[in-house]
Amino acid sequence: MAEVLDFYFQMQSLSMTTDQGSVLAATLANGGVCPLTQKVCISPCSVRDTLSTMHSCGLYDYSGRWAFEIGLPAKSSSTGAILIVVPNIMGICVWGPQLDSCGNSTRGIMFAKELTRMFALHEYDTVSNMPKDKMNPRGFMIRDTEETQLFKLIFAAERGDVYLIRKYVHGGANPDSADFDGRTALHLASCGGRLSAVHVLVNEFHAFLNPVDLNNHTPLDEAEERNHNEIRDYLLNRGAKRGKEVLCRVKVLQEYNTGL
Repeated sequence: MAEVLDFYFQMQSLSMTTDQGSVLAATLANGGVCPLTQKVCISPCSVRDTLSTMHSCGLYDYSGRWAFEIGLPAKSSSTGAILIVVPNIMGICVWGPQLDSCGNSTRGIMFAKELTRMFALHEYDTVSNMPKDKMNPRGFMIRDTEETQLFKLIFAAERGDVYLIRKYVHGGANPDSADFDGRTALHLASCGGRLSAVHVLVNEFHAFLNPVDLNNHTPLDEAEERNHNEIRDYLLNRGAKRGKEVLCRVKVLQEYNTGL
């Protein structure tokens, strides 16, 4: 009991500004990735569990009504703050010192009601028959350009961040796209010795094993030059080729086609 109470009082002693609170809420909305630093701060499973708890009991005795009327994960504080998470869109932190009978910010709840009145943010607003008097912010979300997706993916591969690799590919990034030097995510992962990233790109997303960059290097060449022997052996076992082997084969095929 003493340990539980000690931890509870520590949590109750934390302080933050509304700016900091909004970043925390946005990190939860972004699947645990901080939108300012792009660092993974919270695991996906913890995000899921946290949002589920916030949605079911984040506003004391008002939680059921909040879920019915607002339909968003949120957590209130007796100081007058409310964290509101709009998954995949944004995080909000509001503060108003006047509390209602349940211990929640009166103005914070008024803000949330007005927000969901104007915008289709309630969890079930988009199921069917979207209210015509509500704006749908999801319809105005600007998707990353193909170039932006590519650079995010290759930087994640270079760092060996398998969580972000999965996130970007599932978000539409092509694992076989190449930058201005002809280098793909598999090039960068092999060059940096990121074995787990190589596994994800090849096993899960079936990345092309033999892309040739402007230096006539394949991912296998990158691994061999930097003595990343585990990656070299893995790629060889999967059937990867060296750049000169790929180019030689291409040349033979071109000569054959010309002869025909």
